[in-house]
Amino acid sequence: MADLSGKLHPSLRPAPGSQHLRFVGDTIRFELSLAQTAAAPLKVCLRTTLGQAREVLQSIIAPVEFGSTPTDEGWLDIEMSPDGGAWRIDVPLNQVGFFKATAHVRDSSGFHHWVEGKNITISVHPAHTRFGNTIYCAFPRLFGATKTTNQPATAPLDERLADLEERGWTIIPPSGTLRDLRAELPHILGRLKCKWLHLLPINPTPITPDARMGRY
Repeated sequence: MADLSGKLHPSLRPAPGSQHLRFVGDTIRFELSLAQTAAAPLKVCLRTTLGQAREVLQSIIAPVEFGSTPTDEGWLDIEMSPDGGAWRIDVPLNQVGFFKATAHVRDSSGFHHWVEGKNITISVHPAHTRFGNTIYCAFPRLFGATKTTNQPATAPLDERLADLEERGWTIIPPSGTLRDLRAELPHILGRLKCKWLHLLPINPTPITPDARMGRY
């Protein structure tokens, strides 16, 4: 029996470490190839958490809720089929979740030759979010009188405010209001066809050194 330890160098597509966004109802194809042929029989498997959404969630929740040791996240092997000098498998995506995948080759001696690199990650979203899912992020403060200009507000400043500006501070002009934003809803929801309106902070202007708002 030939010793193939360290002699097979499998490569995988999609590339190891790549990140993918898919939707329920899609499929994803994995293809493994070798840099050289091997006379001995080989078994090629995709090792993945795809289809194991319950186990993946349990591996996240159990350590937090019960203090238990993390599980294996539901990893399982799915045998890939030989096809023209490579091995392939099409995996249906029927669960929402965040999944991982890699692959390995097992030779006749039982030695595993792993694909080098990080795991492939696949984020599977619900089918209904495939389209019509635009979120409009609105900062109500910016919907004031200067929203259509290319220049910041330049209201005359009295001596006290001018002194602050000269020392590096910024005097905040009057803010836009929720009523100003409401007037733009026909454009946002009608013309732009946005599905959701996300209001960015509507609380008072930040005044801490780490969150200082500039002129707008």
